[in-house]
Amino acid sequence: MAEHVLDVRNLRAEYPSADGAITAVDDLSFSISKGECLALVGETGSGKSTVALSILRLGKALVSGEILLDGENILSLSECEMQRIRGRKISAIFQDSMSGLNPVITIGHQMAAVIRLGNKEARRQEVKEKCLSFLSSVGLDDVNRVYSSYPHELSGGMRQRVMIAMALSAGSQSLLVADEPTTALDATVQKGVLALLRDLIDEKGMSMLLISHDLGTVAAVADRVLVLYGGVAMEEGDISLFLASSLHPYSKALLKAAREDLFSLPVSEETVPGCRFAPRCDEAEERCFLSCPPIYNVGERKVRCWKYGACDGCSSFCQ
Repeated sequence: MAEHVLDVRNLRAEYPSADGAITAVDDLSFSISKGECLALVGETGSGKSTVALSILRLGKALVSGEILLDGENILSLSECEMQRIRGRKISAIFQDSMSGLNPVITIGHQMAAVIRLGNKEARRQEVKEKCLSFLSSVGLDDVNRVYSSYPHELSGGMRQRVMIAMALSAGSQSLLVADEPTTALDATVQKGVLALLRDLIDEKGMSMLLISHDLGTVAAVADRVLVLYGGVAMEEGDISLFLASSLHPYSKALLKAAREDLFSLPVSEETVPGCRFAPRCDEAEERCFLSCPPIYNVGERKVRCWKYGACDGCSSFCQ
C-alpha cells in the first residue's frame, strides 16, 4: 500500500455569519500518497480554496475533523507548532503572485528570509547561492537579475516561477499545495509552469494538492481527481478514467462545459434535503431530491450518486 503523506478525514469547514454558520466543506475525506498529485476541481464557490486554507491552517473558517500530515493531526497543534511545519513539511503556491510577494522587497531578500527560517546560522553567501540555485531550478534565466529585482520588474510568469522557487527553498519535504497556480498566465507560460510542477512530482517525489477549475491544467499534472460540489465530494478517481468516462452527472457537465470552453452551468438557488446537485441535474430522480446518496465504489473509483446502486463496501465517504 502506498504511503499516505496527507489523510483528510471528515473535514468540515464553516464560516460564521449573522444568520448562522455557513458550511463551505461538509464531511470531506481523501488522501494523497507520496509522489502523487491529487487535483481538487469544481466551480467557483465549491469549497476548493477553503480546503487548501484548512490544510494550511489559514483563513477564517472553523474547521473540524482530522488532517493528518505524515500521520500527525495538525488540527491539534498550536499556532506556534504549526509555524514550524509550514515550509518544512508543507508549502503553498497561490494564484496571485503579486499578493504573495512583498512589493517593496527584492526577490533575493524575500527568498533569503524563507531559507533562514530553516537555518538561522547560514552565512550570507551560502544563502545567496541557495537562492540562485532554486531560481535556476524553476527554469528562470539570468537568475542574478531576478535575485536583485522587485516583483513589479518581473513578468507574471516569472513571478509565478519565483513563488514555486520560494516554496522549494522553504525545504518542504512532504506536501505542496498549489491553488490555481496558472490563473491569469498566458498559454505559453502556463505550459512551462505545469511542466515544472509535474517535474517536481516525478523527480523530487513531492506530493501535491492541485486546486483548479481548469480541466486542461488538471489533465497536464494530476494523477487523480476529486470533484467537489457545494463542499461535498461527488466523484474521485484516476484522471485518465475521469476524462474518458466520468461517472457523476455533475462531472459530465463540467467536462462538457470545458470542451465548449464555457465553464459555467445553469445556476439554481434551490436547496433540497437530497443530492446538492439535484436541482441542476438532467438525470435526477425523485429520490435524488429526498435523501443524499452515499459514496459508491465503482471499480477503483468513487461516486456519490444513486444511479450506481447498493454500496459494495463502505468507503471513507459513506454516510
